[in-house]
Amino acid sequence: MSRLPLVALHGFMGSPSTFKGLDTMLDQPVVALPLPEPKECAIGLSSCHDEIAAQLLQTLGAMGVSRFHLLGYSLGGRIAMHMARLRPASVDRLILESAHPGLRSADERQARCVHDAAWAERIRGEWPAILHSWYDQPVFGSLPDALRQELIMQKTGRDPETMARMLECLSLGRQCSFWEYLSRASHPILFVSGEMDERYRTIGERLAAQSGPTVHESVSGAGHIVHREQPEAYLAVLQSFLTQ
Repeated sequence: MSRLPLVALHGFMGSPSTFKGLDTMLDQPVVALPLPEPKECAIGLSSCHDEIAAQLLQTLGAMGVSRFHLLGYSLGGRIAMHMARLRPASVDRLILESAHPGLRSADERQARCVHDAAWAERIRGEWPAILHSWYDQPVFGSLPDALRQELIMQKTGRDPETMARMLECLSLGRQCSFWEYLSRASHPILFVSGEMDERYRTIGERLAAQSGPTVHESVSGAGHIVHREQPEAYLAVLQSFLTQ
């Protein structure tokens, strides 16, 4: 197992506690960081994403972490791609779990911004009851009821204004496309998806099929939140990739 630290980034509405115990399970130093809150929604594709990525790189620099493996789940994976693009020499291996590489057309991006803005307004006005509707989305359809309720309870105490602003400013519709970047990156890349998450499984298959360094692992019995739905299988996938 490589002794480089594994920097881990959580998803939307998550926290570093998502990765509690991962260092022990991997026998690997893990640095789990919170995603900073955007100050405002800057104009321009990926402006906010790059701002957050730069802040995280600055935090790692202050900690004396100059080279690392990088793991990101969902929104955290999208931020991880920005970090890798801004500082490619610092990233030894990149692990993306259920993380979208970006929409290709302006129409798709605009539609996603409208979609996320509507959710943001509901978060502001219906918190915390909105969490039940959030986890009723098809992308979370594979979650067992007990895990769904646990996730809802974990997030009830979060600040709705902060969550709404993060969804608006870091919307997939505001992110540039990383499809080409991932095809020519200089470091090994692992894309992890759940077998039951058809959308992201298809993304992983497409990334692995294009020329480049990305390999794809589809985990049986899991949907979008692979690390919670099938933790042992997820751990085995990480161990295999980090020891290659």
